[in-house]
Amino acid sequence: MLTLEKLDKKKHDRDNFDCGEEALNSYLALQARKELEDGYAAVYVVVGDELPLKKIYGYFTLNSFFLLRGVAAELFDIKERKYPHIPAILIGRLAKDLNQTLLSGGELLAAALLQAKQISQDLGAVFVVAHAKNQKAEKFYIRYGFKKIPSKANEFIFPIKLIN
Repeated sequence: MLTLEKLDKKKHDRDNFDCGEEALNSYLALQARKELEDGYAAVYVVVGDELPLKKIYGYFTLNSFFLLRGVAAELFDIKERKYPHIPAILIGRLAKDLNQTLLSGGELLAAALLQAKQISQDLGAVFVVAHAKNQKAEKFYIRYGFKKIPSKANEFIFPIKLIN
């Protein structure tokens, strides 16, 4: 059975995670815990129930973010307020372990979106923003309904109100 948890160095096996991208692997192994503790990112892991350390099947990070007014109006039919910034939640990193078949990338993204929606109810946010690391990631986000922000090289947005 897979569950979603906040990263915990005492409970989760970060060293054996391999998504095929060294930068994402080393982030989880070396930086994620510190960023979580310092408040720079919320790091979530999808884990099994192995003991003593739970295998990480996938992970994602969420951060507070903002968009400049006018960016979203071009892409989605959402009425913007007259504030200079639109509150958003950033999926900074999203990766699944290649050595498993229980969790798909779409399921991991769905977990990230649901977590972002839940957070938005307490924090206030209109969009989820994703940073795509490469063209493969760009195609992935587009497949799930994200739209590319024209003025940004690798940023994609999705309205929180569309998350079920």
